[in-house]
Amino acid sequence: MARVLVIEDNRDNLELMRYLLGAFGHEALTAEDGNDGLAVARREHPDLVLCDIHLPGMDGYAVVADLKRDPAFAQTPAPKMAPAVVTHYNIQPSIDVYASVDGRDLGGVADDTDKALAPFRNNLPRGTQMNVVGQVETMTSSFEGQSVAVIGLGVSGQLHVQIAKARGAATVIGISRSAFKNDLAKQLGADLTIEAGPAAIRKVLDATDGRGADVVIECTGVMAMLADSIRMVRFGGRIILFGIMSAEEGALPFYDLYFKELTLINNRAATSEDFPLMIDLVARGAVRLEPLVTHHMALSELETALEMVEDGADRRLKIILDHT
Repeated sequence: MARVLVIEDNRDNLELMRYLLGAFGHEALTAEDGNDGLAVARREHPDLVLCDIHLPGMDGYAVVADLKRDPAFAQTPAPKMAPAVVTHYNIQPSIDVYASVDGRDLGGVADDTDKALAPFRNNLPRGTQMNVVGQVETMTSSFEGQSVAVIGLGVSGQLHVQIAKARGAATVIGISRSAFKNDLAKQLGADLTIEAGPAAIRKVLDATDGRGADVVIECTGVMAMLADSIRMVRFGGRIILFGIMSAEEGALPFYDLYFKELTLINNRAATSEDFPLMIDLVARGAVRLEPLVTHHMALSELETALEMVEDGADRRLKIILDHT
């Protein structure tokens, strides 16, 4: 029997977890917000902590970060492993458990968490699978170990492919209708490119062992592509809304936003701290700008250049006008 702390603000979910754990012979400890969860964890020292991400007062990431700073909850493999802390869970026939990484080696975290979950595996219903996946705490500074799908491979999409790879992404997937843009993305570091269309979502799921991409960067600004982003990102995943979306209404799988506990990030602004990093990536050749410029034209040809951009013909990305 294991003692499991469940930190969950939805009472229906909390009662479901209490019932399921009890049905398999485990003791369920519960808390409905982050602060209470921390207090219960430190008082009861459970074998496992299951923590929701979206909590009142203190979210799941903050709870995990606080516990990680406590020596009693540091995940050490020997002589006796400390409690495992899980920041996202989903009870379904295939259970994905996302363990907080906090800068640690992904393989080590997955191994430690896998050991902590071992007692549960034997008690799961027949046919149920439990997968352990490392989850990086922040996305703004690194994509370390993550799978990243980039939808739309224009200039901004090609830049995001390179940035994701340069910042440690394990797998970068480019998605475009254009064979030219898909080929260019491969040259710039994409591990896989997929033709946009009805089969794209399934291909992303296949490429990520059925989980979905950790991060989807939407660069088209098209409502239908945002809907695809929601469907191809994993539970607890994040979507960067980089494409400018001017539509005021549209059909989206809104239930998935709730059920998958997704985070949508508007990432149009840049701070002064961002520029030295990007200048360094370009200077080191980790991000290449030259392949993104497909045409040089004289300023006197401005009208023609605008027509070329407007008609959307293939093999065109950025056009540079020379005023000399």
